[in-house]
Amino acid sequence: MKKNNLIFITIFISTLFFSCATHITMDKIQSIQRGTAHKQLKSLLQKKPTMHFKINDDNNLFLVEIYPMQTGTQTSSYYVAPTQYAPGGMRTIQVPVTSEYVFIFKDKKLLFWGFINELYKSEDKEILQLAPKITEKFDKSNERKWDEDDE
Repeated sequence: MKKNNLIFITIFISTLFFSCATHITMDKIQSIQRGTAHKQLKSLLQKKPTMHFKINDDNNLFLVEIYPMQTGTQTSSYYVAPTQYAPGGMRTIQVPVTSEYVFIFKDKKLLFWGFINELYKSEDKEILQLAPKITEKFDKSNERKWDEDDE
């Protein structure tokens, strides 16, 4: 029983550590503006994107980076079995809720940033042209992840 609890706690802490370490928050990007240098944004975020790719469109090369953005939290509950060292029972934690956030660069300068669904609401014709290409690449990547999970 003690070994099972230790394994569960190790997995739980690992999951919590990795889930907290991967998302970005709105407060991190408050100071950015159109034209912000790619290196400057990377330095500001201090995270790696979950997805990045290039799109060639009308002889222009665009770099697209997608990060999980924390949009809120939700309460998650789990059961801990009693041990000789601690009582058992239900425990709750706050888990971040995230949504994909897109940064688009042209000539290493920030052109657009926002949630994926906001691509189609942009007033910039260049972004509107890129929107279907970006969402298609994003959707295909997610399909591959699901296929890999099934194996």
